[in-house]
Order: sequence, then structure tokens, then C-alpha cells
Amino acid sequence: MQSLVEFFCSAYDSAQEKSTVMYNVEFDLGGRMIGINTQVFCLDMERLYDGVYFTVIQALHDLSTCPVDTLGPYLPLKQLRKELFLSETDRESGNQSIPFFTSEISSSADPVANLHKLTTILSAMVSLGLGETFTKSVWAVFGAVYHLGHVVGTVTNALLNGNKSSSKQIEWGQQHFKSACSLLGLSLDNVEKTLVMDEHDTSRVRNVLGFSLGLYAEAVNSLFTTVNKSNSVGFRNIQCLSVSLVQIGGSITDNGA
Repeated sequence: MQSLVEFFCSAYDSAQEKSTVMYNVEFDLGGRMIGINTQVFCLDMERLYDGVYFTVIQALHDLSTCPVDTLGPYLPLKQLRKELFLSETDRESGNQSIPFFTSEISSSADPVANLHKLTTILSAMVSLGLGETFTKSVWAVFGAVYHLGHVVGTVTNALLNGNKSSSKQIEWGQQHFKSACSLLGLSLDNVEKTLVMDEHDTSRVRNVLGFSLGLYAEAVNSLFTTVNKSNSVGFRNIQCLSVSLVQIGGSITDNGA
């Protein structure tokens, strides 16, 4: 459970972690843990659009830009990269910083470590009993948010440069936009009409950024709600001990039993 919190709710640099999480742990009379609930009360959403980024976002970028040979030991990641359309973009950027949301993103200092984290999280989702359909849906949303980050970055960069983006940058932005819509199962035309068909460029950026923030928050909420339902006895056993732990950033406080 802690691995999920660290991966989806904090930045890959642990010093940037600002999420507030409460764990309810239930034990039977023999001292054996029989249930756990996790509630994420506060997400530092700045970690989505201004680095240091949430670990999942940085890991997806490392997955997108890494050479295919690097994925040899990580077979599930080959399929994930294909399903999230990561193999169709960013490969040429390599280790260079590229526009992403309101800042830039580049490969992390240790991409292989992030690939390992991705593999661990995929395995954890299986161990926690999350269904294949739900798991694919959640990853599709995180993948869409990642692609939208590039869309916002492309438009923002164009605004800062007086709309003088190269044809290659425009092509990348359009491809990311198509990938995001496809992952969300949305019509490209409908999304363009509701989000980007605004006469003001800054309004388009704000619309897509707000949409991305909402998607990410809802995906995290859905993930932990489903984990709780799958891995908790619901505190229905009155002959048990219930302990609440509140984690703020990197510290954990015992709220009593």
C-alpha cells in the first residue's frame, strides 16, 4: 500500500512529498492484520504540472524515452508502453528537456530505477486483486494525463516564443492530443470543441490544464477506493483492534486505537 502512495501521491524526489494520508489498520485478537484502508486527503497537485513531478509521471516519461533494449528485463512494460501509445512519441527527445505542462521534463537521473518501480506497481495491482479491466482503465487515464502534459507544454512554449513553434513540435503536440483522446475514449472533435476551441490561447492552456488536474485527482481517488474495497474487511468484526495512522509528508503519527 505504501508503494502505491509513494508512486501516485508523491514526487519521485521524496523530499518533495507533501501528500497527507490516513491508514486504518485492523488486527484480530491474535495480533494478525486482517484489514487496511487508505485515504489520501491532500495531494500537492503542483507536482503534476511543475517539476519535481509525481513519480508516476516521471516514470511514464522514462518509459517513453528509454531505448527498447532497456526493456528486456521488464516485459510487462513493453505492453504498457504500447497500450499507452508511448512508443509513438518522445523517442527522439532522448535526455533533452522538452516542454511539459508549465515547465519542462527530461529523463530522470536513474531511468532504470523508475522502470523497476513501474514493474513493482504493476505486480502490486495484481496482488491487491484489482481487476484487469479496472487496471487498464486507470493506466489509460494516467497515460492520457501524461500526453496532455505535452499538449499544454507545446502550446505554452509556442506562446512564450510568439507562436513560432517548429513543424516538428506542432506534430508532436498533435500526436499527444490524439493519443490522450484515444486513451480516454473521447471523440477528437468533441474534445477540441469543449477544451481548445477558445479564441484565446491562454484560455486553451487553462482549460486543458484544469482538465488534466481533474483527471489525475479522480484517477487517484478511484484507485485507492477500489484498493480499499478489495483489501478491507470493512471493520465489521467487533472483536478486533483498529489503529489509525496519519502520514503527513514523510512522517507518520499514531491517532490511537
